[in-house]
Amino acid sequence: MDLKFEKLLVRQKSKEITLDIQKKLKTDDDWWFKSQVQRASISVMDCIAQWYEKRYDDAKIKLYLEALWYNTKVINMMSLCKDLWYLSPETANHILWECIDLNKMVYSLVSKIKKRNEVAVETAE
Repeated sequence: MDLKFEKLLVRQKSKEITLDIQKKLKTDDDWWFKSQVQRASISVMDCIAQWYEKRYDDAKIKLYLEALWYNTKVINMMSLCKDLWYLSPETANHILWECIDLNKMVYSLVSKIKKRNEVAVETAE
């Protein structure tokens, strides 16, 4: 089954991050923490997938901002993973940079939606 939201680059990036976290975060001692990180990364993917189904720009922006919030949570928790040695510094830094790139992609999409709305308002006047 070919789902159209899976073709979005921002969704592909969020999936890569989620898979990295799922595969590389190996801590059985702190299952609660691991669960929180995994759920936050999955929530980013969910928000992006839901965005694809929204018809109105305000709803899309709200979901993207929610994805940013979850992604920021992942960034925060990745820095803790590095400090707690749940991940090697190299792996944690790789995931951190991927999350930062994802934030840039999402901000860019939000800016494009807002700019499109501004142009639509100007042409309507």
